[in-house]
Amino acid sequence: MKDNTKRLGEDSIAKLLWSFSAPAIVGMVVNAIYNIVDRIFVGQAVGDKALAALSFAFPFMTAIMAVAMLAGLGGTSLVAISLGEGNREKAERILSNVCFFSGISEVFVSILGYIFLKPLLRLFGTPDGLIMDYACQYMNIVLAGSAFQGIGFSLNAIIRSDGNPTMAMISMLAGAITNIVFDWLFTIIFPLGVRGVAIATVMGQLATMVWVLFYFTKKSNLRLNFHNFHIDFSLISKIAFIGLSPALMQLAMASVSISYNNLLMKYGGDIAVSAFSVYNSAMTIAIMPIFGINQGVQPIVGYNYGAKKYDRVRTVMNYGVISATVIVVLGSVLVRLFPEQIVRAFNSSSELIKLGKQALVTNSLALPIVGAQIIYSNYFQYINRPKIAVFMGLSRQCLFLLPTLFIMANFFGLNGIFYAQPISDLISASIAATVTIYSLKRLGKE
Repeated sequence: MKDNTKRLGEDSIAKLLWSFSAPAIVGMVVNAIYNIVDRIFVGQAVGDKALAALSFAFPFMTAIMAVAMLAGLGGTSLVAISLGEGNREKAERILSNVCFFSGISEVFVSILGYIFLKPLLRLFGTPDGLIMDYACQYMNIVLAGSAFQGIGFSLNAIIRSDGNPTMAMISMLAGAITNIVFDWLFTIIFPLGVRGVAIATVMGQLATMVWVLFYFTKKSNLRLNFHNFHIDFSLISKIAFIGLSPALMQLAMASVSISYNNLLMKYGGDIAVSAFSVYNSAMTIAIMPIFGINQGVQPIVGYNYGAKKYDRVRTVMNYGVISATVIVVLGSVLVRLFPEQIVRAFNSSSELIKLGKQALVTNSLALPIVGAQIIYSNYFQYINRPKIAVFMGLSRQCLFLLPTLFIMANFFGLNGIFYAQPISDLISASIAATVTIYSLKRLGKE
């Protein structure tokens, strides 16, 4: 079988970035779309209270994804560096331990989720009544499939380090298409409401997991071999340590979501929560392509860093930042041109449209600099420097946003809540750019 990994250190950077990022972007956008389709089906078929319920359930979803990132993105960095060093046997050991680690961890998350479901939902700000009922209906089903998401996401991330980004895209497409089909089936043909959307989500995650397991047991250069598998806790600890930065970013998003939901309920009620849910969905579409670029940049930087080809590391980082900036600028333009049309896709309530437009336009003021912030912040994860990667990962979604959010809400109420994100983005982007550019200039001179 042809070894695709060597081209990471030999092909032109522009060609590599395109071939690795384009499939990842498609996969991430499709993944975002089917999550948004969930909210569209819920908003249109059930109502704005069900849409609010999904916002209150969002911290659970981010916790599940955080565990997947802990295993998958930590493993991806180690696999890329190992392949750059020419150590395929070690890369395969990492792969097997990632699969074990992600599956076991997600089962543990599910058990905790079932035990503390209602208390946690109340902590997240969920009001008792219909919204609480909808949130419980949704999470009781989604928690059952968390292991599918963990294994599917974590192994899919490693497919790119195996030199096959197109296959990684196909596996995400398989999950997305499955989810959308079952969304339609279980909300329109068989009107199961929120439960139907949750079943569709789990079916999509199952489809992705089956696809990636098939790939790594039958098709890949790296093989997932359970017959010779040995649990290596020292290796798992390294995987977790490197993956800690993106995982903490996800958990930070959960804490931010909880804070937002509580403040929105206080200053605007459940209609404000629904409006912010629309904003989050729109931003998911705008930012997910950046995470696609991030996933394309990661194996290229990791491989060349391991091979000590530092000029190539600098070049791919520059290309990644430029590409990410172009995408978020285009997203910012679309948000400003079509805010009402975006909100109407979820629900036609006049009150929701008015508040949703305000949330969209105000919160996205700093969107044009977010692309560079994300790529720069993840650089230290690419090169296995987890301590600074954790700080960078937390800066945008936690360290600066949470204090800004509470201060702005206290002084300006609902308007202050909507302005907190762009202020935080400006601060975190400035720090990320300064620190990363300095590190890139010093690369190879330490």
